[in-house]
Amino acid sequence: MSHLIGTTTTETARLPSRSPIVLGVVLCAMLGATLATAAHASDKTWNKRGQKLWVKGDIDGARRAFEDALSLRRDAQYVWNLARAQEESGRPGAALANIEYLLNNRDGLGGRYQAKLLPTRTRLLTKIAAAKAPSTAGAASFGCPGAMAAVAGGAFWRGNGRATMAAEKPEHIVMLKRFCIDRTEVTNGAYKACVAAGKCKAAAYAAHPTFGGAQHPVVGVSWKDAQAYCRFKGRRLPTDAQWAKAMRGAWPAPLAIFSEMAVNGAGPTDGYPQTAPVGRVAGDISPYGVMDGGGNVAEWVADKFSATGFGNAAAHDPVGPSTGAMMTVRGGSWVTPRQAIRVTRRIGLPADSRAAQHIGFRCAVDAPPAVRTARKHRKKRKKRRKKTRRRKK
Repeated sequence: MSHLIGTTTTETARLPSRSPIVLGVVLCAMLGATLATAAHASDKTWNKRGQKLWVKGDIDGARRAFEDALSLRRDAQYVWNLARAQEESGRPGAALANIEYLLNNRDGLGGRYQAKLLPTRTRLLTKIAAAKAPSTAGAASFGCPGAMAAVAGGAFWRGNGRATMAAEKPEHIVMLKRFCIDRTEVTNGAYKACVAAGKCKAAAYAAHPTFGGAQHPVVGVSWKDAQAYCRFKGRRLPTDAQWAKAMRGAWPAPLAIFSEMAVNGAGPTDGYPQTAPVGRVAGDISPYGVMDGGGNVAEWVADKFSATGFGNAAAHDPVGPSTGAMMTVRGGSWVTPRQAIRVTRRIGLPADSRAAQHIGFRCAVDAPPAVRTARKHRKKRKKRRKKTRRRKK
């Protein structure tokens, strides 16, 4: 027995009187190691089988083999293989969960695969949203007022699951009705018309040589001032969710933008040390044609602010918390460091705060009823009239 466990006869003689127990423990350890080795070999076998099935085009078979491999050992390479198979077999949600796991547990995954994680995540998010969102065809024919962009109804991704700020989490799907939103931020020239009509307070920096430029975004206005202006125009502030979709689009956009010249952020390298005339930075444009969501000035939106994020937000047309002392400000501005500029950025400020030189706003309005809906109503009215005539006869 001593030769089986790697000890000499002399060593065996020196074992204590309980040597059978000791030997039993050693044998159990050896048996466990043997079983672990066998299991390891088995998980490799399942992984190889999955790869062979993948090459043959049997994606479902490959997926099941990778699942069997993972049930025996949690290996990063197996998780990657399973995520690929899940995506190809029409299970983007399950694949996304595995990609998120790998983004937080990269050990054991080769560098060439690590470089694919974020692009794969974006592609999966796009597929999930595409499955839930209706076609955006005809979005431009809403009949939105002049200088407003039409934003199609349907699903989009709000939030940033990888942000360090809790206020931006979690990333989740939201459904919105279609709406119209200003293509650019409200300018000093437009705001002064409201002041002249006696409906708005003068902006704090109306006389500033840069901030007060007629085509520059109005700053030095509070949330209450912004609300007053939008009411004057027969509009309202966009909700947090509406602002986010208008800037980000229905599909996941890069969360950290932009090249040096693509947005008016902190520093003079973009050509504007402070605010820029609205719509002047051509690279800062959303899929709906809405300008300056990444930089220039941050913007007031209608919602109260929650520092803990979107955990309790409604899935359809959310309007933010019902209580709170702060109002939400969205996006980056000319004072935001470039590494912090992203369309998911959000902070909270008091509703009467008007000292900031980097906060403005834009307005939104509900989209007019669809033409087909109006036709339906006309048909119903005609039917009712016919019924009324028949009764009278």
